[in-house]
Amino acid sequence: MINMLHFQFRRLYKRATPYIFLGILLALILMETPSLLISYELWPQYEHEIYIYSILDDSFYELDRFVSLLIAEFVGIFVTEDRVNGTTKNIYSKGYSRVKIFFSKYLATISIPVLFYLLIFISGILIGFINAAITQPNSQLFFWEGHDYGYIFELIIIFLKYIVITTLFYMLSELVSSTGGAIALNIFAPVIIAAVIGILFNYTGLRLLSQAFICILSFFIPSQMITHFSMTAERMITSVVLILLFGGLSLLITVKKQIKN
Repeated sequence: MINMLHFQFRRLYKRATPYIFLGILLALILMETPSLLISYELWPQYEHEIYIYSILDDSFYELDRFVSLLIAEFVGIFVTEDRVNGTTKNIYSKGYSRVKIFFSKYLATISIPVLFYLLIFISGILIGFINAAITQPNSQLFFWEGHDYGYIFELIIIFLKYIVITTLFYMLSELVSSTGGAIALNIFAPVIIAAVIGILFNYTGLRLLSQAFICILSFFIPSQMITHFSMTAERMITSVVLILLFGGLSLLITVKKQIKN
């Protein structure tokens, strides 16, 4: 398993693709930074206090749609490239089991949204320090307000959301053979799934679960931290369930397709 993991990570990071996507995200962050600095400076309640959590909130919120689209495109490319290039059989010929190949490639895929998350997180902290040092030098810098640790759970939920949509995109990409088809499916399918399940749950009275599902699954409905504290437990549980569900289905689809081949 360790050898296969090393092989998949080496294949991924020897190519230009991950660095291109990271570069695009960094450019988007730089484009959003001036507006975050200006908007935060204009809030009278933050005249003498700067809260890192609030800047992180805005950073993740403003970049939510872009990040989801970048993940959709990256996963579509990375998952299908072996089939498109015809290298899948060469990997199997080395004697690795189908399960090991799946998990090693899945973990390599997950590493990109993890890097996305860390890049946004670090940039949010840096923006906070820039605010404190330059735009509002008389202000005090705090990570969060008072003793409310709910923001930590919200940051965890955002991280889980990235893993959820990545796992969903991995599953969808296994359903098609072409890279273009995988990218298109990744972009449009989650919206349709979220809408259908949302309608079904609303009409069956399970509105809380419906809202949590849509909030996590649909990257076209970005949500800020502060508005969802009442749903924290439900969203965390739903995230874990969806990761296991989509991951299990991805493994099943992958194994069945490999057996046919």
